Order: sequence, then C-alpha cells, then structure tokens
Amino acid sequence: MIKRLVACLIVFAACNPLPHAAGRRDQVVVVAPDGAPEKLYEVAESLLARSLFLPSREEVFEVIRAEPRDLEHFKFWRNLLLLGWRGTYLDTVLSDSAWGNVKTSELFEEKNLWINGQEVLVLAGKDEENTLKGLRKWGERIYYTIRYRERERLEYVLYRDGENKELTEKMRKMYGAWFKVPQGYRLSVMDRNIISFIRQYPARLVTLYFEEGTREWDPLKKRDEVFEIYFEGDKVLRDPKYLSFEETEIGGIPALRIIGVWQNEEKVMGGPFILYYFKDGVRTYILDGHVFSPDKKKWPYMEEVDIILHTFEREYE
Repeated sequence: MIKRLVACLIVFAACNPLPHAAGRRDQVVVVAPDGAPEKLYEVAESLLARSLFLPSREEVFEVIRAEPRDLEHFKFWRNLLLLGWRGTYLDTVLSDSAWGNVKTSELFEEKNLWINGQEVLVLAGKDEENTLKGLRKWGERIYYTIRYRERERLEYVLYRDGENKELTEKMRKMYGAWFKVPQGYRLSVMDRNIISFIRQYPARLVTLYFEEGTREWDPLKKRDEVFEIYFEGDKVLRDPKYLSFEETEIGGIPALRIIGVWQNEEKVMGGPFILYYFKDGVRTYILDGHVFSPDKKKWPYMEEVDIILHTFEREYE
C-alpha cells in the first residue's frame, strides 16, 4: 500500500499555484541526493523508460535527472519521483513521523501537491542501500501509478468539452449499443452492424462491430474480414512478438483483449491496435481502436482509444 504524502510533509504550501502542471506526459523528473550513486538513476531509468514495440520501438517515459537544488525549478512539473534516505534533502521534505514508518524503504504518494495535474511519488529509504533495494521493490508500482495517473489526465482532457451527444445518440438508436464519442471525432463508417469514428493528426479510430447470436469467432480473422471491406485492406500482422492476449472485461462483460499491429501493404501503412472480443448472450462484439502515428509516440493515443472503448454500454439485457 502506498502511503499518502500530505500528512507526512514538513511543509505543504503552494502560493497562487499555476492552473496546470508543466512538462510532457512522457517525462518523469527523478530527484536523487547530491552524490547519489549512478546506479540509482540507472535503475529508475530502466523502470520508467521501458520499451514498447508499436511496432517501432518507443520508450514510455523520458527520465529527467535532477538534484535537490533543482527541485524548486521542477516542483511544478507533472510527474515527480523523489528518491532519498536519512541525512539527505528528504529530511526537509518528510516529517519525523513519516521517517518513523520507514523501516527499510517506504513509498509515499500525493496528487496535485504543488500544482493541479501533478503526481508526486517519494521513495524514502533507511539508507542508500535500502533506497536502491526499495526502488527495485516498488518499481512496478511506481511505473503503473504514473501510467494510471496519465490515463486519468488524458480522460479528463478527452471529455473536458463533453461528448458529441448527437453521434452517441445515433449509435444508441441504431444499434442499442454505444460508447461516449468525444468532441473532435467524426463519423467515418456506418453500416447495418458497424460504426466507426475517426480523429486526425494523428489518426485515431474507434470501431464497434457486432453480429446477432453468439457463434464462436476467431477475432483476428474476423477483424481482417471486416477491415478488408471497410478499411481498404488493413490486416493484422501475425507475428507472435507483436501480439498479446489477456482475459478482462468491458462494460461488465467478460472479454478477450488483444493488442497487436495492423498493416496495409498496399498503402505502406501500419500501427498498433487494441481489440475487445466478447459475447453478451445476444450478440457477438468486436470493439476496436487503432492508431496511425508515424512521427509521434503511439502509447498515449492507444490509451485514448482504449478510454473511449471502455465507455461501452448497451440498453438491452
């Protein structure tokens, strides 16, 4: 369990804070004590700058190395990871009662500590050795906490101006199933049992496809068949290193989630997709989100389409 940070601070104040945190969504500022071993930064980078292949390699987070004297400059950035131990700058950050909780290492968290839209994590160790051990111990939690926080921010921005209720209502009336279509998306494909919306620069598409009944499909084969008709020949790259399968749920219904890569050989295009395949006792569905972003990191746009797909609802039981 990550401990809340505010109650553990010596000082918590932000006079006239800025309205929104600085820094990009793919940056994390890592602050370590003066003279900290290089290994501490290296481990932090290995945890945060992990590689995704979508299909080209991209690092999720860029780590900005900082020292205590830089904290005043970086304290209004969106993602901060403060590392330290007793006798370092963290003595001026954490209270004595907080240090009393640090047996070997402890992870503290606070949202919006100095500014809105901020995630601050503090990893405090009993000493230098235990801080390094703690970073390895808590590394996955640190990574996924920041990823989840970025998803929250993205969802807020995505629906900040509300949804396109006209398109959402069109889906509901035509299909009895829908997702919340954000502003900025426009209708791309609409037929008897398929509807798709697109947003450009870069291209992001979300698609709902269904067939009546609950006959078993090969979801990748079905995707190829549907996209051959409606998306000019896009096909799934059948390379196991680019495909992942996971049991999950969507709209409260058990589903198979597939993440992979689509390609269009004729157009020399491709990119990542996320697909949900499920049956609800009445219909069999594919919900698909795919991205074409050759000059930008793709993972934030994959998060965006996934957020939209997770608003799926239906009005029949």
